[in-house]
Amino acid sequence: MPIFTFVSEQGTLKPSEKRTNGLRRTHRPVDPGLPKMQAIRSYSGTPPPALHEGPPLHIQAGDTVELLRGDAHSLFWQGRNLTSGEVGFFPSDAVKPCPCVPKPVDYSCQPWYAGAMERLQAETELINRVNSTYLVRHRTRESGEYAISIKYNNEAKHIKILTRDGFFHIAENRKFKSLMELVEYYKHHSLKEGFRTLDTTLQFPYKEPEHSTGQRGNRAGISYGERKEENRENLGTAVSSCASLETPHAVAPWKMFCPVLWISS
Repeated sequence: MPIFTFVSEQGTLKPSEKRTNGLRRTHRPVDPGLPKMQAIRSYSGTPPPALHEGPPLHIQAGDTVELLRGDAHSLFWQGRNLTSGEVGFFPSDAVKPCPCVPKPVDYSCQPWYAGAMERLQAETELINRVNSTYLVRHRTRESGEYAISIKYNNEAKHIKILTRDGFFHIAENRKFKSLMELVEYYKHHSLKEGFRTLDTTLQFPYKEPEHSTGQRGNRAGISYGERKEENRENLGTAVSSCASLETPHAVAPWKMFCPVLWISS
C-alpha cells in the first residue's frame, strides 16, 4: 500500500505546447500547495521511464521540481522542473524534499526597524537624536543578519545580533525565538547584560517623532543605573522638603502628609 499518492490535474495538452523531445513547457504559475523537491543528482533520460508513463524530465542537481504525481513505491515520479518549466518523469531517488524555508517576517511597520542599512548611514540617522535612540537594521553585507545601532554617550554604538539554531541573541546566556522578542526584552533590561560599558535600555525608536522624545531629552544621556539612583535621590529630597515646611506640632495630623510623585525606575 503506498505511503502517499499525489495526482495533479494537467488538463488538455495543446499541439502548440509539444516539443521535439516529447516534453512540454508550461507557463502556469507555481502552485504553493504542491510538494517541492530538490534534485540531488542530474538526470538526462537514462534510464528512461516506462513508455506508458511519458517522456523523461531533464533535471540538474539543485533544480527545484514541483511534484505532480508519485507514490512511495514508484520508480519514477511526474513533476515540473521550475527552472525550465518542463513537465515529465524522473527517478524518484534523484530528488529529496526541499528544505523548509520559513516565510520572512515583515518588520517594516515597527518604529525601530530601518530595513537594509549600513553602519555609516545608521550613524547619520542617530547623530542629531537624543541618547538611547536606537534602530534595528538589516546588514546588507551579511545576508539575513541584523544589528542594533544606538546612540549612547553622544556616540553611535553598533551591536551585531547573532542568529544560531533559530534563535536571536546579543549575549550567549540569553536567547530569543524572534527579533521582536529580543527588542521587547531590551526595552526593559539594560544592554550591559551583554556589554558592560553599554548601560542603557532601548528607549526611543528612531522613527518616533522628535517632539515626543524631546520631552525626555534632558534625561536621555543618563545611564540606566544612574537614572534609578537619581529617582531615589529625588524622592528623598521631595520627602525631606515636604517634612521641613512645618513642624508636626504646628499642624493637624492630616496635613502632615505631602503628596509625592513616584517615579518609576
